[in-house]
Amino acid sequence: MSNDVGVPGTPLFRFGVVADVQYADREPDKAEKDIYYREAIPTLRKAIDAFGRRGDVGKVVHLGDIVDGNETVEKTKQDFDDVLEAFEEFGRLGMHVYHVLGNHCFRVPRDHLLERLGLQEHPYYAMQLHEGWRLIVLDTTDLSLCAWPEGSSQHQEAQKYAEERPVEDHPEMVSWNGGLRKGQLDWLRAQLCEAEAVGEKCIVCSHHPLAAGCARPTHMSWNGQEIMEVLVSSPSFVAAFHGHDHQGGYAEYGGKHFTTVEAIVECPPESVAYGIVEVYPSCLVIHGAGTVTSRTLHFA
Repeated sequence: MSNDVGVPGTPLFRFGVVADVQYADREPDKAEKDIYYREAIPTLRKAIDAFGRRGDVGKVVHLGDIVDGNETVEKTKQDFDDVLEAFEEFGRLGMHVYHVLGNHCFRVPRDHLLERLGLQEHPYYAMQLHEGWRLIVLDTTDLSLCAWPEGSSQHQEAQKYAEERPVEDHPEMVSWNGGLRKGQLDWLRAQLCEAEAVGEKCIVCSHHPLAAGCARPTHMSWNGQEIMEVLVSSPSFVAAFHGHDHQGGYAEYGGKHFTTVEAIVECPPESVAYGIVEVYPSCLVIHGAGTVTSRTLHFA
């Protein structure tokens, strides 16, 4: 990895990344420093305007936590409506947004959340970013205590998984993290194999960071190590993008890159927080704006 973003030639394509809008129409708690809940939508709109002015960013990924959660469910649903109205501006400017599910998203009732985001049938999914390039979006709330109703089989499975891994020995096993259940992990392996068979390269997005070192231990996916090993072992996989840990981060394993993007909700109102990723045959170049770090990620 290099912070030198100078790469000759024309990129194959570009896409945008933003992380953790986490909007709420409320003031931060006294213990919360450098959190800007009410200012998150204006900061998002700055990113929308920047992408729109360029005219060459056709796709944007939001890396999860669209809202923070408010005092009541009704207030949280209103916050959700307000931030979705801002996201709709991407569509009016000809850009498509791909949403990633985060733990705070489920302060909105599950059925309402998935329906409004168009994810009721497929909370995790894959699609073609560009010819020869596949985007794989993971749902790392699939195995979690936050995303399923108490008493459901999914919630019970997550409880058992957590009980078997005490947080004293496993710092990632806090309630705001999560991971993939077996069905999704099998699906991921199949996607990588399929991409390899047709000569595609894969970019993976998840809310919770997957690779040790790219985020604080308390912000890692529950079974991120297992997921990371699946990714790194695939010739088709080149890079992953995450949110969740607001301060951002980066790690590299075997020439495969794991980048955690800095959060909009912690962006001071006078700044911006977004990235434009340029994709070249031999590398990705992240042009970070404001609080988002620029990086050049060379492929192995």
